[in-house]
Amino acid sequence: MRKILILLMIVGLMGFAACGGNDEPEPVAEVTPVATPEPAPEPDEAEEEEEEVVEEEEEEVLPQLVEFPPGVVYMLSMDPNVQELDAGTMGSGNVLFTPYLQEAGSPSFTAVEGFMGIGIALTNREENWHALDLLRADFDWDLDNNEYRLTVRGHVGGNDTVIIGGMDSPWNWLNSTEPDDNGNFTLSAMISHGAMAETDDASQFERGFRIQTNSTSNLTIYSIILERYIPHDDDSIIYQMSVDALVQDLAVGTIGAGNVLASPVLMQAGSPSWSIVEGPYGNAISLTNREETWHALDINRQNIIDWDWDTANNEYLLTVIGTIDFGGTAIVGGPDSPWAWWGSQEVEGGEVFRIEVVVSDETMAETGSPEQFVRGFRIQTDNTNNLTIHDIIITRQ
Repeated sequence: MRKILILLMIVGLMGFAACGGNDEPEPVAEVTPVATPEPAPEPDEAEEEEEEVVEEEEEEVLPQLVEFPPGVVYMLSMDPNVQELDAGTMGSGNVLFTPYLQEAGSPSFTAVEGFMGIGIALTNREENWHALDLLRADFDWDLDNNEYRLTVRGHVGGNDTVIIGGMDSPWNWLNSTEPDDNGNFTLSAMISHGAMAETDDASQFERGFRIQTNSTSNLTIYSIILERYIPHDDDSIIYQMSVDALVQDLAVGTIGAGNVLASPVLMQAGSPSWSIVEGPYGNAISLTNREETWHALDINRQNIIDWDWDTANNEYLLTVIGTIDFGGTAIVGGPDSPWAWWGSQEVEGGEVFRIEVVVSDETMAETGSPEQFVRGFRIQTDNTNNLTIHDIIITRQ
């Protein structure tokens, strides 16, 4: 019995050994991870149609032809192609971007500030004919029935002769002048079939007129005025509004300072309204909406080109004729401080005033401030009533 019990114990131990015991865990089968599905591809985006970029062609800018006021054929100060330039603009293609002006030779051109707006400076003039040409192709004028006057004002760098002549051979002179001690000059030339024929070859002026000097000094052009010329009946008259073509060729009813005061002799003071009205001597100038007494009419003595303005050695009689609506005191004085009354007349409404003032260095000094007359003379009233100027006459005594 004991032998049988021992034998069973041996068989049990052998079975336990075969099973490996209970301390070691049973192996766990590896789990193969499920592959993460690739994301479904997004639908292809439709290719955007490339917008055709159309390059806008820059509009070609052409120089402007100008409709000048009646009586004016050409005026540099009214040429927007030049006057819209900034001072300091350089290069002939920029400065002379106008149908009226052209370079002669190869000087350097610069836009400069002048007394009547933008002027033109010519430097690096290697020849005396390196100059400025005034082209007549686009002029609106009637040479068969009228005379015209070309006036140039400017400055030269030396004591040179300034010349208005022909653009082409034989390059004759229509007229010439010498500058003053400061280099400033005013030069006028009469333009007519007869005047051009007197040079023996009128064909040299067919394209236009050349402004130059007899040297290679720097030349600055501040003003060019080509206007219809009306001769005075009396050689002693150096300015008369009633025969100023830039006033008398205007239609009655013309308004605006730029039109009514196209003449370089006349300038506005303040901001009245301007119009051309019928007067006893032709066109008169009416000033309305005068908010101040000094809103008036100025006479620019520097631009009276018939005039050798020599007040040191000559006397001149300035006569102003006009009316004041509802009356008042008409005044001729200085356009600058202290605005002295130089001549005056009190009138009733509708009554014509006539003021006469003797102009000389002596009479200007008697006001205590001759400097106020450097620019010219002012025509005004002591109130803001409408003022009409019938005529302005300046006579050498």
